[in-house]
Amino acid sequence: DTPRAGALWSNLIEICIATSKAGGSLNLRTLSDELRNRGFRLAGDRNFSLARARLKEMAGMALANIGNTIAGLHLPRLDAIAAVDTALERHRLVEIRGGPGVGKSGVLRHLAERYLRLSHVIVLDPVGTPDGGWSAYAQSIGMSATATAFLSDLVAGGRGILFIDSLEMFTEPGRQRTANDLLREASRIEGFTVITTARSGFGKDGESWLADDALAALGAGQTVSVGELQDAEVEMLSDHAPALRALLAPGPPAAPVARNINRL
Repeated sequence: DTPRAGALWSNLIEICIATSKAGGSLNLRTLSDELRNRGFRLAGDRNFSLARARLKEMAGMALANIGNTIAGLHLPRLDAIAAVDTALERHRLVEIRGGPGVGKSGVLRHLAERYLRLSHVIVLDPVGTPDGGWSAYAQSIGMSATATAFLSDLVAGGRGILFIDSLEMFTEPGRQRTANDLLREASRIEGFTVITTARSGFGKDGESWLADDALAALGAGQTVSVGELQDAEVEMLSDHAPALRALLAPGPPAAPVARNINRL
């Protein structure tokens, strides 16, 4: 927002006068939050620039391992994506749920790649997440500051999003700890939202490993369901790859199986 330097100066004067009249004080975080609430996007602490670059690189690597094409066709599951966008307008936590192989991770990849162009995102998956909590994650991105300081700096640009893919596959306690450390810090910082993917039955028997205090701080979330391929998607896919038309037609016994993206 460099062209808005004049507006930034006048807003700083207004903030100082208002704070002085109230006998209050501001630190870097509260001032950044106030400016962000007034529509300013800040570049963030220069000392964190290398860590932000590393964070973006790690997110890109994690997303690249998520398949998002069928027979060479990119199929973004537009209904699910639109539902997540709507849910984010009212909730800080959105859960993408569905059966195995329906494309939940593909939906997460589409959203994360889009937000990477606009915001700072953190992507955690069951394989690439460092084992050992925030200290291990901070080391992986070359960050020496606290989690609060770094995540607060990320949202100075307008928004931060924590993506956690395949919750049911986080079976190692060390990786669960890392995810929960980041989840807790993100839940305490205004401007951070969380998007997760999990199979439909995850956590229904009280076996979820997600930190209860973090979920409470995020508030009531919303679940977006992803199902098998819909008729419009099947038609699009059949037009692109005619050899699949017979397999995807509603008559053959294999049709219900074939409409699962992973099995197809």
